Amino acid sequence: IQARYIGKSIFLQFSVKNDTDTAASLYFLPGFYCNSLHLFKQDKMTRQFRTIDFSNSPDAGGEHIVCCLDLAAGETATYITEISFIKTTVNTITPTLVQENFLPSLYTRLQNERHLNSIITYLVCGIMLMMIIYSFAGFYTSRRMEFIYYATYAFLLGIMFFGKAFLYKVPTPLNFMFESYFDFILQASGTLFYFIFLRTFINSEKEYPVMDKVLY
Repeated sequence: IQARYIGKSIFLQFSVKNDTDTAASLYFLPGFYCNSLHLFKQDKMTRQFRTIDFSNSPDAGGEHIVCCLDLAAGETATYITEISFIKTTVNTITPTLVQENFLPSLYTRLQNERHLNSIITYLVCGIMLMMIIYSFAGFYTSRRMEFIYYATYAFLLGIMFFGKAFLYKVPTPLNFMFESYFDFILQASGTLFYFIFLRTFINSEKEYPVMDKVLY
């Protein structure tokens, strides 16, 4: 989703037909990272759309993830959904209809879309862990505070990378908070500690005053 549409309401209209002789329930997944989801159904008599209360599956992962569409035998219904997304650059609109028993496998398939990237990210997290261990060893032998600054920088970025891989498209409130702003807080804080480390490590205040002003 383009940045100019983030935070605004997006409307999707679609029709669904139940061509079986029994009532059916389907779940509509508009995309991930929705912070609100409203459903409207067209009345066949008045042709007007009215808000309907939709039930939620225990496997849905939250009321803002999917909505349930109940259709009678042979019924054709037209719906409009109003959705809005959290403030993140990974928002996508992927309208999907799925039966309840397929929800877990659908989540698994979507979460494995970036399986290779997740493996690489976990390797980066391992490198960050080695950097933290090395920094603590350096502090233990020299008692220099810059090693603590560097360990903090590696820890914060490591947590951010790990969260990006581990929580990718996981429909939980924790992930919504992480993708909305907490990942940026981790990145900004880590960068801040890196600059503190760099200024302390090279003693820029005395040795490189111009660079010290830039880093400060």
